[in-house]
Amino acid sequence: AKPSHKMTQSSDSGGSVKVAIRLRPLNKKELASSKSNKGLRAWRVHENRGIDGKVTQRSIRQTGEEKAIEGKSLFSFDEVFDEDAATDDIYDAVGSVIVKGAVDGRNGTIFAYGQTGSGKTYTMQGNGLTGSIPKDGVETEAVDGIIQMVARDLFEHIGSDPTREFLLRASFVEVYNETIRDLLHDHDDAE
Repeated sequence: AKPSHKMTQSSDSGGSVKVAIRLRPLNKKELASSKSNKGLRAWRVHENRGIDGKVTQRSIRQTGEEKAIEGKSLFSFDEVFDEDAATDDIYDAVGSVIVKGAVDGRNGTIFAYGQTGSGKTYTMQGNGLTGSIPKDGVETEAVDGIIQMVARDLFEHIGSDPTREFLLRASFVEVYNETIRDLLHDHDDAE
């Protein structure tokens, strides 16, 4: 059974900023290096539990910090996803609320931020496959990203209410080295 990642209950999806974090698994190079470092990761998910045993808060701590030191190495977020979290779990907790708000007429933004190689593209765009593709004798299944899940969910909501008329506006941008790039525009032109 997967541990619950939901820490906050909100009756509506408007008027606030929520911050979620996803810790990605180690890549092959890091795994090879971690064998000499006894498999240590820089950050670990820490769970606080209530009297009933249910998770009341998840935070991240630097590896080796067994208890929080005030002002050091403890970071709390609205949602915390560990290395085993699937992208659809993240979408269910974060993205679906934003889509529902957008269908109800509110603006919504999903913003992925992190250093190079931290998993932003994978989380937002998936693995880029459709169907299953054999690679090195192993079937590799397609994994959708948040963008595909938002599109699918949004059009399901629209299709379920034929009495309403919807106007959709979307932008997909990348901010890299303080330069904003429109991902829906052909970039062969000089910027």
